[in-house]
Amino acid sequence: MSHLYNLIFGQPQDPTIESLKRHVASQQGAYSYILLIAGNPGVGKSFIANSLGANFMSDFSTDGAGITRVLQYGDVSIDNQPVLVLDVPGLFEGTLATTRRNAKEITKALQIGKITEIPLKIGIVIEDKNGRIDEKDRLLIEKIHKALSPSPEFLLIFNQVKQRNKEKYTLLYIERVVNIFGANTGVGVDKARTIVIEDYNNDESDMGSLIVMLRRVNAIRVQSVTDITVTENEYKSYSKALIEHFSVAVAYGLAMAGTRAAPAKAAASIVLTASYMVYKSMNR
Repeated sequence: MSHLYNLIFGQPQDPTIESLKRHVASQQGAYSYILLIAGNPGVGKSFIANSLGANFMSDFSTDGAGITRVLQYGDVSIDNQPVLVLDVPGLFEGTLATTRRNAKEITKALQIGKITEIPLKIGIVIEDKNGRIDEKDRLLIEKIHKALSPSPEFLLIFNQVKQRNKEKYTLLYIERVVNIFGANTGVGVDKARTIVIEDYNNDESDMGSLIVMLRRVNAIRVQSVTDITVTENEYKSYSKALIEHFSVAVAYGLAMAGTRAAPAKAAASIVLTASYMVYKSMNR
């Protein structure tokens, strides 16, 4: 019935896009560019946007991490120029249905560049993982890259870097990580468009460095956008990697605990078993 309705009356207009179109029109072409801040859940996207001057709100996950549920937009000033900032949900989340809902919100954000004809820049926020490339980060970058024409440049933002890890982020280390991203995604990333931000450090020097890096990113004029989709196999790949990484973390913790960790080993065994059961249920 809804399909017949759409054929007769046309597709229903998205309220967020309609609201954003009115907002852009009210600015009378003032924006220098759109800045889309993307990344997976809990990496600090909204924190970075708010540090630049936005005022975005986040929900909270069960572990207390901030979670963006829908596309948000706001005005900031960068280099004394008005910029429209878009904050989107992370792609991979608890269930396949939620992940696909998030994919629609990210697609919607990409479409804003085409609808408004405002040049688009993209920052990808990646949580510090000691140089390890998460499958979910690889897939996110790859999917945004494939969804846009022309191909965008990405600013890679390594966020929430722990103090103990900060010294690891040398130029050679960053180059290696960037090369891994490029090799695994086919996307043209560059160490010259990479920034490291310390763990929840709202220091002006960090935000100043971020603005300097934004100058190095060439904005694109979006010509076409294809829908971002997530297949069942891709979601299985993500959930499998999640369990494997969790298992490695537990094993490392037990190794650090030494031989007097019998209670911890028992607890870890229970947690791992439960995690495996969750993983199996997600992949039926």
